[in-house]
Amino acid sequence: MPWLPVAVLVPLSILLGDTIARLSPFYRKLTERKLTENKSPGRQEGLDALRGILALSVLFHHGAWSYGYHQSGEWGLQSSAFYALLGPFAVALFFAITGYLFWSRMVANRLGDLRAFWWGRLWRIGPLYLLAAAVVVVLVCIKSGGTLRVTPLILGRELLKLASLGIVTPMQLNGIDIIPLNAGVIWTLRYEWQFYLVVPVLAWFTLPRRFLLFAAAIALASRRNAELLYYLPFLAGMAAVYLVRHPRLAWLYSWKGSALTFAGILVFLMGMPVKGYRGTLCLLIVFLPIVAGADLWGILRLRGLRVLGTISYSIYLLHGIVLAACTAALLRLAPHSWENPWIWWLAVGVCTVITVAVSSAAYRWVEHPFLRKPLPSWLIRPQ
Repeated sequence: MPWLPVAVLVPLSILLGDTIARLSPFYRKLTERKLTENKSPGRQEGLDALRGILALSVLFHHGAWSYGYHQSGEWGLQSSAFYALLGPFAVALFFAITGYLFWSRMVANRLGDLRAFWWGRLWRIGPLYLLAAAVVVVLVCIKSGGTLRVTPLILGRELLKLASLGIVTPMQLNGIDIIPLNAGVIWTLRYEWQFYLVVPVLAWFTLPRRFLLFAAAIALASRRNAELLYYLPFLAGMAAVYLVRHPRLAWLYSWKGSALTFAGILVFLMGMPVKGYRGTLCLLIVFLPIVAGADLWGILRLRGLRVLGTISYSIYLLHGIVLAACTAALLRLAPHSWENPWIWWLAVGVCTVITVAVSSAAYRWVEHPFLRKPLPSWLIRPQ
């Protein structure tokens, strides 16, 4: 039963998130304010909670990968199709959320000044990213024993890649593979940055028929360029902006929408590949009821899950570091613990608790203070 650890750890994580909300006035006020500030609280609440589920999915995906890594010495190997699905599925839905949120602002003409938009994205991604990068540097120093294994020029190039806020994906630092140290999660930021750069200049395509032409062009181009397949989930989220307003789809808000989402997830579990046209269409089926307001029979209204969604970026960036540190300590204490999958998943459970606790602190003290960083005077357009 490969799904059993997930069935245990997800409720545990939600309970921990709810405990954080009860014990912390900051998170209690934050979750309450998010519900009252939104004109359509169900929709925003659903997306917040969905982020929490997706961040946990990536964590469990890499927990399984780390088990395979310590067995074979090669990152990315795992025998379970269930855990192999969790990571790509979660990343695709993260991309769809980004596409939906920012394209809906484009359609409503609420993106604002482009300099302020990109400045806000810089401070939303940058502070926590640099903290995670600094921790990776420390781990590399420990692993290399403080010795220089490459030339200073190569080291400088690697450090510049690491400091690029995800625009460039670093693979090594000082001759050490950093993927097992941070689970390689920063590769997705390159696509996020590219979307942020492109979406403000696509205003001409906001009309439905024009968007349809744009989406068709990208889909056709992806047949020749496989790299464009990574942008199809963004298109799915953008398409949801139009579909969710259609009067004939109002039933998506009801229990039927929740059933449709679970049916789409079941199709993926039966072997539907996430990447590609069919996977993107199925992804839209999963995603559309949630943005329409379906709460999956109350699951997406759980306060603990909304807290996890709030700190999901921290969970996403920091869980690989926690996994690397905790599993290294486990293997030092019990060198053959990787031979028993149950012991390993017990360690992943401990990592999950630590990740949620660390991420709640990281959001409070690293992410949140920079969420509304004002545009500096030298970037403000003179009147």
